[in-house]
Amino acid sequence: LDHPELFGDLGETRVISEKSINEFHVIADLLIFSKNKGVIGIEIKTEHDSTQRLNKQLRAYESLCTEVWVFTHDSLYESVSKVLERNNHPSVGIYTYSSYKGEIFFGKMKQSSISKSFNVSHLLNIFWYTEISRIAHTVSKSRANPQGSEFNVRRGTSKKQLIQYIKGRLGALGAYQIVVDM
Repeated sequence: LDHPELFGDLGETRVISEKSINEFHVIADLLIFSKNKGVIGIEIKTEHDSTQRLNKQLRAYESLCTEVWVFTHDSLYESVSKVLERNNHPSVGIYTYSSYKGEIFFGKMKQSSISKSFNVSHLLNIFWYTEISRIAHTVSKSRANPQGSEFNVRRGTSKKQLIQYIKGRLGALGAYQIVVDM
């Protein structure tokens, strides 16, 4: 976020680090929720890391982020590029970095594009039940609810049901937008 040259104008942002993506059994290094750009996922590979799990990690990011980047140390660039190519990750961008005298330098090696495997249900599913419940209540009070009646979360209402309600009321794009806005 201190380097606007990396992503451009993000607008208001929230950053979540080390977020579990339970459906895929991986942990996201960084998720940036940006008012202007949506959800950006960043996987960081230092010079001490391996690319062994990278394919699995990227599948998870691509399912819930509209933009995905790998920030990798220069020494792993070739390995990361091979994983992307071999496993069909054409939308994932790559930044390399190196340090010199305590200063970090970045270089964009491959531009990211919008992920074709993005699914708003996966994005909603990373949130806690109480957060999804709050979003459902917000949706029920909005103009998106033509009946004007509030959604009543009853004991036993599952997280999956709440996600279906949100998507049913707002559609995929609207559900995505409310997550980014909130």
